[in-house]
Amino acid sequence: MALLAKVIQVTSHNTPVHSHYDRGLRTKIYGYSYGYRGKIMLTLPGDAVRQIQWRFADRFDLQMLVQSARGVARGTVAQLVAAGERNTHEWTPGKNSMMEAFDRAGITAAFMEPEEGGFISGPKNLALSLAAFELAWVDGGAATASLAGSLALAPIHERGTPEQLKHYKKPLRASAARRGAQDLARSLCVD
Repeated sequence: MALLAKVIQVTSHNTPVHSHYDRGLRTKIYGYSYGYRGKIMLTLPGDAVRQIQWRFADRFDLQMLVQSARGVARGTVAQLVAAGERNTHEWTPGKNSMMEAFDRAGITAAFMEPEEGGFISGPKNLALSLAAFELAWVDGGAATASLAGSLALAPIHERGTPEQLKHYKKPLRASAARRGAQDLARSLCVD
């Protein structure tokens, strides 16, 4: 069934005299158009829909990782953003507490194999993406920091020397990934 729709222009403060307000924005009607009338999504999909859409509805480990990352994002990361931590490039105790929150929530260990102290076996791309996605809703820097630890250990994981593997990949060494991310963040800081 066709629906008659308004073709409008949305502007801010500098609008013509003949415009009117629509939900706080000034709009001007330019004409009318016919289109298909179908169901529209009024909100973002919830967890159940995303689990089906991204095909991890049967993966309890990924569901728990998403919940953990969301908790860190809405808790520690949101507090740091409110305190103005994103306004500085310096490594601060607050940013260090964020990395510790990643450790406690299992975000850092998501990169590791179960025999190394991680909890997800197999490919980790979706797991790391889901954690970063949840963190990015609050702060893109936190999402970047969560991925930096994984990126710091990736070369060692794939082609590291025996000494490197011994140092960085002992069981339950999530702090090794955190140290790698801290070193990377410090090297990128502007003095």
